[in-house]
Amino acid sequence: MSLTPDQAAQSLAEVESTQQRSRQAIGYSHSSPFLLVVGLFWLACYGATQFWPQHTGLIWGWGCAVFGAAMIGLMLRTRRARLDARGRAINRNIGIMFGIIVPVFAIATVAVMWPVGGLRIGAFVPLLYASIYTGMGLWMGPRYVVVGVAVFIGTLVGYYFLKEYFSLWMAVIGGGSMLLTGLWLRRP
Repeated sequence: MSLTPDQAAQSLAEVESTQQRSRQAIGYSHSSPFLLVVGLFWLACYGATQFWPQHTGLIWGWGCAVFGAAMIGLMLRTRRARLDARGRAINRNIGIMFGIIVPVFAIATVAVMWPVGGLRIGAFVPLLYASIYTGMGLWMGPRYVVVGVAVFIGTLVGYYFLKEYFSLWMAVIGGGSMLLTGLWLRRP
């Protein structure tokens, strides 16, 4: 039995589609630990800030140090994982971006815009992350777009309507959505 040219083209298209979905699922599963770390970081730091606002600098300073160390640890762990060179490079780049580049950019931006209040800083960083996740979704898959848009909208709702409970809101909405997305990305 031989295939017609149309059948062969359809078979090749199906193979390509399956490969694309497999690459996306693998990418999602490798991104999952990074999102879980971001979610725990936001949950802990925003939550603590709500209850001990007088220690905000200390909370976020130590939180950022632990977050950076966790991201570096994940990058090192993924170097030993059974990934091809492309997968290791993607994980390394994600770790560098979220563990080093984004925090440094956020700190530099706040320094340039200083003086700004804590609420504005508290909203700026999640809006930055949300924009990055939405942009990543354009290349890596729609689940990133979902989390990016959810965090973006949630941040604006908290900033404009829940100022008194903004940090608690961001712990639950921001940290919670990152944790849920990290778990969601584990599943194909």
